[in-house]
Amino acid sequence: MKKIFIVSILIVSFNSFLFAEEHIIDKQKKIIKKEEELKKEEERLTILSKEIDEKIRKYNEILNKIEKINTEIQDTYNKMEKIRNENVSHLVKIYEAMPPESAAKKIAQFDDETASMIIIKMKPKVVSNIFAHLDPVKSASITNFLIKIEKKIPTK
Repeated sequence: MKKIFIVSILIVSFNSFLFAEEHIIDKQKKIIKKEEELKKEEERLTILSKEIDEKIRKYNEILNKIEKINTEIQDTYNKMEKIRNENVSHLVKIYEAMPPESAAKKIAQFDDETASMIIIKMKPKVVSNIFAHLDPVKSASITNFLIKIEKKIPTK
């Protein structure tokens, strides 16, 4: 009987061992499958990362081109503004040298913006003499234009 008991225990133990071994093999298969899935996901993410890096590089190139163009535009604008200011300064000298009556007749023909650009750079005494010969409506219009410009410029 002892032999049967030992044989029974051996059979049960062997079956348990086989079951445990099958369970371990199943777990190992699942782990291998998970590792393969993780490897595929890692490869997919690596590809995506490379695509993102390439897009960032392209966007940075575009941004650099835009910044370069913006700088060129700003430089061109500054040059044009400098030339415009030089031209206005030259015109100011011409109108300041004219008799006030002649300067008033010519300035009366300008739009308010142009007249203001010239008048704002003139000496106050010259402007007052020109305004004395300008039509009151035109004087008021130029004055209003200058005040509107002043209101648009932020002060500290």
